[in-house]
This record gives sequence, C-alpha cells and structure tokens, in this order.
Amino acid sequence: MDISMKKRLTAAVKEYGQTEYICSADALEKNWERWTASDRVTVSEASDLHIRSRVIGLGRILEEDLEKHVYVMLVKAGKNEALVVTHTTGMNVDIAACAREGLINQHIAKKAVDHVKSMLLK
Repeated sequence: MDISMKKRLTAAVKEYGQTEYICSADALEKNWERWTASDRVTVSEASDLHIRSRVIGLGRILEEDLEKHVYVMLVKAGKNEALVVTHTTGMNVDIAACAREGLINQHIAKKAVDHVKSMLLK
C-alpha cells in the first residue's frame, strides 16, 4: 500500500471513528499489517459515477469526493464490516481496507478488498 492510500485510510478511520468492527486510529497503527489489505485494479471505465454504481450494493457510502476521486465506504465482509477507501487515477483504482480482527484472523479487510475488486471488474 502506498503512502497516500495509508494516509487516506488512516484519515477515514479518524473521521468515522471506532465502531464494533472498525478500530481506532491508534489500534490500527499497532496492528497495521494484520488489520489492513490493499490492491490496485485497472478498469475499463473509471468515471466516478461508474465506480459508484459498481460499489453501491456492497455497503454504505460514507464519503464521496468527486474532486479527489475518493470514496469511503463500509463494506460487508461475511458477518463483519470493513472500512474501505478507493482512489481513482486514470484507469487505475486503488483500494484499501481495514477491519478489527479478533484472536483468529478472518482476513476481513482482504475479503472486503476482494468484494470491491470483483464488482469493479464486472
């Protein structure tokens, strides 16, 4: 995950606070490797409205910044939710997610990234 996506994800965690499934910014920093996942996908159409139409069914959009081409959303990953940030540059969409894990790592953030990625590639 590049530095700009790490900053965007950390800012989103600070903005939308701690929920049952999303951790605090301090806890995220301590468990970064375990609680986050990211990927980049190249899409055939990368307009903001196209991205929105693809991800709207996955969860709840919390923030939509059309000038910076950023979406922040809560995405269902099994029984849990992950906080997901997408950023579009050209035909590339960067996806980053975080979710608090328990004693047994369920890879919630990775599942959320995979859900978003699969919807963008449809």
